[in-house]
Amino acid sequence: SYEYSLLNRLMTQSRILWQYLAIIFFPSTSGVGLFHDIEISLSLLSPMSTLISVFFWLLVLTLAFICPGKQKILLLAILWYFAGHLIESSILPLELFFNHRNYLAFLGFIFAIFYGFFKLLPDKILSAPLKITFAFVYVFILLFQTISISNLWRDPMKLSQSWYFDDSETVRNAELYAITLANRDFDGMLKAAKIYEDTFALNPANFRLLLNRMNLSCSSSFISRPENLLIIQSLQQVDKENRDLLSPLQQLVSLTTSNVCNIYSPELLYSIISHIMTVMPEQSSGLYEFELANLKFYTDNYDEGISLLQSSYEHSGDPGVLFSLSLRLINAGQYQEALATINKGIDRLGHYNNIRTGTRDFKLNTLYQMRRDVLGFIAGENDIVE
Repeated sequence: SYEYSLLNRLMTQSRILWQYLAIIFFPSTSGVGLFHDIEISLSLLSPMSTLISVFFWLLVLTLAFICPGKQKILLLAILWYFAGHLIESSILPLELFFNHRNYLAFLGFIFAIFYGFFKLLPDKILSAPLKITFAFVYVFILLFQTISISNLWRDPMKLSQSWYFDDSETVRNAELYAITLANRDFDGMLKAAKIYEDTFALNPANFRLLLNRMNLSCSSSFISRPENLLIIQSLQQVDKENRDLLSPLQQLVSLTTSNVCNIYSPELLYSIISHIMTVMPEQSSGLYEFELANLKFYTDNYDEGISLLQSSYEHSGDPGVLFSLSLRLINAGQYQEALATINKGIDRLGHYNNIRTGTRDFKLNTLYQMRRDVLGFIAGENDIVE
């Protein structure tokens, strides 16, 4: 979800629709990446290009409506273009800029261009052979662009590198390139660390960049870790607009609790997650509580860990939390509590279908086996008592 209003979104889209047209009329492999951090239009004057964009759209629409006869093909092209972008580019809270939405929408303009070129432009201005030549050239350019982009997508390294150098100001382009480099070799890890540092210096409020940098420092002693002071200072700037902090946090907690990485104390990670929970939407708190529980178990705070798992399930409703809770209770010998939790998990999964979970049957069978085991433990205890 995004924090700007519908009006902000619509004003921003007035600018983006012109950028989409530029891609149609001036084909290029530049600017066709997935990620674009677009400046939000806060008003018609901020930025000024918003007012200019809205004015020229109104002007073009007015001219299209007053065009005589066959020249109304321009009106058809514009209305088709707007209709193609109406759903995904207007009220739904999706990415503001996404090139793939242009595939159907731009066909109206392509039809208008060729129709106007061959039917409305007199032969005395441009002869028929030249028209055909220009048409073939334009189609060839589009074909070459498609082939070039297709070849680029085959190579993850070249793809991420291309997007990064084409638009290095978009944080996700930098992150994708850094991740791709880090997965290649040690030299790539060093380059990735530098990209994270440089990008974070330009975006100090983006805490995810710092979390990724922290994870990277766990991979090698040659990559220095960020200082605690920097971590705490950056943490204070975290707000709801920080995207997907959970994923890198899960990785950090996993590396720490499995003793793969010991350069960040459980207490530091606990304080980071606890602070993030204060600014994140309440519906996401259960996912963060699950990580807090893992940290509590790691530091032998069993009761607090159990309490956090129970709270995590109440907030998230995730059956996976019940798996973890059941295993913890079984290992602690709390069989009756474990049995109640397993039954709750079976009931919970019974409301899911295979399409939604993908592994529902496997999870149910596992829970049934766990229940049989727990019943066996309980029966064994009763035998001992008798």
